[in-house]
Amino acid sequence: MRSACLVLLPLCLLACGNQESRDGALKDSVARQFGADCQRARAPDAEQARVLQRLCSCSVARIRTGDIAFGDTDDVISAKVQRVQAACLREVYADEPGATNASR
Repeated sequence: MRSACLVLLPLCLLACGNQESRDGALKDSVARQFGADCQRARAPDAEQARVLQRLCSCSVARIRTGDIAFGDTDDVISAKVQRVQAACLREVYADEPGATNASR
């Protein structure tokens, strides 16, 4: 019995200590996939391509530093990504000269 506990203890400690690294790996994976999907989008002109690039970069950076956690369901992750997108839309379009609600 004692030897079984000694064998399992390091595995339990490893699993408990790895939550942060699992969260980081998940955030990185979601950010990479989002970035790849975002880069596939096509803009109608050079100006909109620049805006799209800013939106993609902003979103990827916020996903990597956000609150996505290992164990979140797909629905929860999607909701968190949508909040990131909304925040980046507000940020990028607030910086755009002459941007109006009609142009979005």
